[in-house]
Amino acid sequence: MAEAARDVVGDTGLITRPRPMMGSEDFADMLRKAPGCYARVGHAGDLPLHNPGFVLDDAILPVGASLLARIVERRLAA
Repeated sequence: MAEAARDVVGDTGLITRPRPMMGSEDFADMLRKAPGCYARVGHAGDLPLHNPGFVLDDAILPVGASLLARIVERRLAA
């Protein structure tokens, strides 16, 4: 994931050690069944995802799509 993200956003756009934050996620349960990783794609807003005032920054969608496509390209080339 980090290598694919580096291809898409460069070294300056990749954060592999984010600031700690309070929150919960059940993604670990999925990782028990299949290998994977958790990644966040940022946005230009200042409100977090589950805040009622959150507005989707759709300018980030091509970055997320490119990241997923790059992961596939790297996996298929291996």
